[in-house]
Amino acid sequence: MGRGGYGVVYEVALIEDPKQRFACKAEKMDNKNSLQVEWKLMSILKEKGSKHALQGVEIGRHVGVNFIVMDLLGPTLSDLRRRTTSRTLTLFSTTVVAIQMFDAIREIHDVGYVHRDVKPSNFAIGLLGSSKEIIVHIIDFGISRNIYKITDGAKQLRKPRKRVPFRGTMQYCSLNVHNRVDQGPHDDLWSWLYTTVELLLGDLPWHGLEQEQTRLAKAARQDELLEKCPEELRFIRGHLDALAINKAPLYEEIRETLASIFFKNKFTWEMKLDWQAGGKHEESFHHISHKPSSTEGPVELLKILNLPQQAREITENRLTVVVELFDIPSSVSETDDTVAAPESVPEVEPPKPTKQPKMGPPKTPLRKSKSTSNQFKLVKKVGRHRPSQQKKTKQTKR
Repeated sequence: MGRGGYGVVYEVALIEDPKQRFACKAEKMDNKNSLQVEWKLMSILKEKGSKHALQGVEIGRHVGVNFIVMDLLGPTLSDLRRRTTSRTLTLFSTTVVAIQMFDAIREIHDVGYVHRDVKPSNFAIGLLGSSKEIIVHIIDFGISRNIYKITDGAKQLRKPRKRVPFRGTMQYCSLNVHNRVDQGPHDDLWSWLYTTVELLLGDLPWHGLEQEQTRLAKAARQDELLEKCPEELRFIRGHLDALAINKAPLYEEIRETLASIFFKNKFTWEMKLDWQAGGKHEESFHHISHKPSSTEGPVELLKILNLPQQAREITENRLTVVVELFDIPSSVSETDDTVAAPESVPEVEPPKPTKQPKMGPPKTPLRKSKSTSNQFKLVKKVGRHRPSQQKKTKQTKR
């Protein structure tokens, strides 16, 4: 299902009902438990009624292994793009996906966290062929960080650290990450912008470069990056340029800017996404789609996107105002209070996925457990997470 810092991902089945399939991420107990970070944020987002976060089912440990059981999803956005003949998505599909990715990131920001590893392989759709194949989910919260603290009942921004370790993926991280500056909400949105451009146009201009060359290219080639994109993305980039860790993105204005792409191009709710039956690239996906379950209810794109009935006129000036969150403290913190995961491999060509099994709604409650032995059985190993043996300049640090 993907690659990360360490551990193995399995497909598992509920013993009492083998038709119920889930994903299980496992890691050795001697690793720092990033799964606890994932579980905590999953639980918070579930409580808040998140539409786009991956849902956790169970967390525990068994025979020297920490594990977390989660909903089983379909392909990642990285998989979807690479499966098309053009290795890009259409503007319609990119717009629909970009809005959902943005909403997913905002859900995380609204509960006080930054994701810190936004990229195509950390978003996945529902199972192909199901009614949920049009929904985009955000996954992998292992290096997410709570950027606020509560002091005497008041919410305060954490002190920015003097110098921070690299957290993220080189291809998609902001310049702040390259420069070892503490990350805020706007850094997630830079990664979102790079992800959106890659889905629409293909490989980014700095694809395949070493770390320092990537940093220089990001600084020098921003105009080139967006010259073939809708002008609305250029407006958003200008807004992100004006932000800092203590300045809140204008979420509503950014969303309206994305909505204007939808309406200006006269997209309709009847149009199909690239991977759906009737979509531009359906031939690349029909053989890995699963048969819809008779219990699946309809999912409407109109309700998922929840766009205004008509677009407002969008100008670059609408995104020039920034809102201060809190003043940056005069002092800085020397400590990194996040879970530090080992380095992981960079984005690579994924193997062709096998046909996904049917899955109805989970029947198991959200819970903690000490063992899987009475709940789940292994179906197959889906992916392996292990440190890379390549040069550090090409690695993703977690």
